[in-house]
Amino acid sequence: MRHWSPLPEAREEETPLTSARRLWALLRGGIRATMEKMKKEELKAAQLTHGLQHLRHLSFPQPVRHVAYNSSTSLFVVLDAESQLHLHKEDGWFSHGTQAPEPIAGLLYATQVNKYVAWDQGSLQVLGPAFEVLSKVLAPHGIRCCRYSPELNQVVTAGAGSLSIWAFRYGFSQLQCQATVQQGLSPRDTFTRLALDTCVPQKCFAACGTGVAVFNISQGELLTFQRDLHNRAITDIVYCEAGACVVTASRDTTIKVWDKKWLIQTIFVGHTGPVTAVTIYPQGPLILSASQDGTIRTWNLQTIDQVDEVHVAEVVEHLQTHPEGGYVVSLTGSTVDLWKVNQLYSLHTRLGAAVTRLCTIDLSAVGSFPVRAVCACQDSTVRLVAAHTGRILSTLLLDRPCQAVEVAYCLPKETLFVLLELGQLLRVNAAVNPMSVKKMVAPWSESARPCCLLIYSHIVDPKKAYAQWREIVEQKGDKKSWAQLPLKLESQHTDSRNWSPSLQITRVNGHGPSMSQVSSQTSKVSLSGIPLQTPGAMVLKPPQVLAQRFLTCGPNKHTAAAHVTSSGPYE
Repeated sequence: MRHWSPLPEAREEETPLTSARRLWALLRGGIRATMEKMKKEELKAAQLTHGLQHLRHLSFPQPVRHVAYNSSTSLFVVLDAESQLHLHKEDGWFSHGTQAPEPIAGLLYATQVNKYVAWDQGSLQVLGPAFEVLSKVLAPHGIRCCRYSPELNQVVTAGAGSLSIWAFRYGFSQLQCQATVQQGLSPRDTFTRLALDTCVPQKCFAACGTGVAVFNISQGELLTFQRDLHNRAITDIVYCEAGACVVTASRDTTIKVWDKKWLIQTIFVGHTGPVTAVTIYPQGPLILSASQDGTIRTWNLQTIDQVDEVHVAEVVEHLQTHPEGGYVVSLTGSTVDLWKVNQLYSLHTRLGAAVTRLCTIDLSAVGSFPVRAVCACQDSTVRLVAAHTGRILSTLLLDRPCQAVEVAYCLPKETLFVLLELGQLLRVNAAVNPMSVKKMVAPWSESARPCCLLIYSHIVDPKKAYAQWREIVEQKGDKKSWAQLPLKLESQHTDSRNWSPSLQITRVNGHGPSMSQVSSQTSKVSLSGIPLQTPGAMVLKPPQVLAQRFLTCGPNKHTAAAHVTSSGPYE
């Protein structure tokens, strides 16, 4: 078999014309191959995942001391043990590097003044944007850890038995000690981690052994020293602004959440080794923790549970987040890893069982009604949920193994209609918890078992309707009498009665899919493409004042439709 080469080969007796043709064919073939490659990349299915996603792994010749984030240039500045500075872009690609002018142990970026602050055990330095030394000041009490407060534009340092507050002076080119707190502390109180809140006056939380000291950095005083918060030493501490709480991590494998009075709010248990680092992802709010068990775990402060777990090859020594870019940085020996939290969904509420049917009711466009969600679950329950908060308002408990196949909720009347799998139809009072069944209708016949349930309503007077709804909520249900249940379906016809007074009955022959329309003096309702299990349609006779309409559909192409006339605020 003869194989043809896609590109012509050069020959010794090649003329200028044949050379031009060969080069053109080479160029055209390269362009075609590039275009095909681009098409394949564009058509490749994107894999969307939820949780902590790894972006870039960075290796350095020396152990990493600190990582600072310059929000003005969107660059990560990595400081290694040899005082070498490595600058990387947000995506992790290397930008450039430089040597620190003097040996330093730590580095942070002061966002308000566009300056860097570097430190070692006995001094502080202010560095310019190009890392030039602007000033240097001695720290007589030593420095073990350092934090910057953008709210006060001050720097807080802590050492053995002391905490110092520094302010920028002389065109933000020099630091001056404003206050040093030593009262109430001993030289044995060595602080290892600092955290700042965002309140007024601002407080600083300093971890020391198994306790935490709280300072008012605006006044420069020790407020309290909470000891024995953990069984073993605290390894990291962070403040969560969303929950107004302090989060501590310890070698006892736990993560504890404390309120303003230092009462335990939550204890996260799951790590099988000492917890080495903890940080807050503010968009969650989520807690991210690293442990010697080789995992980075994500905890949800709202649902109080673990939502993600990532295994790493080496133990993470430090975690930090950068809200400006939404990145998470982990430090491990001489490596740095960049992470991003993908939130394809946010856990709203726990129902305890899988949801088989879900519907939402939003009448906020026509009144002050709240938004509700109705969930039919596999555990033979139907739950009414406040859509904005996720709070479960009430629950309907069905006899197992009975299941709800369709639900329809009339919010202004706090009435829930439930269609069961065997064809029974329930009218339920949703204003009480647990819900109470007010009426039950058995299936009309085995051949006319309903399988679809819809309810339509229109509000004529929103203010009056809202006032009546508030009255129904206070009375724990609608006190009006409900009469006349649906009649038996006849062959080739639909026939029904309503669930409330002033009924008008419509009889419709069964037919294939179509669009029906209802007109009245105040509204026009159009139905198109209703997803029924079998072909069916609905036609409603327009009354003088259109009120509530109720529909069930059976598998024999019959539809039971009813609407109500009323002089009230509802249609």
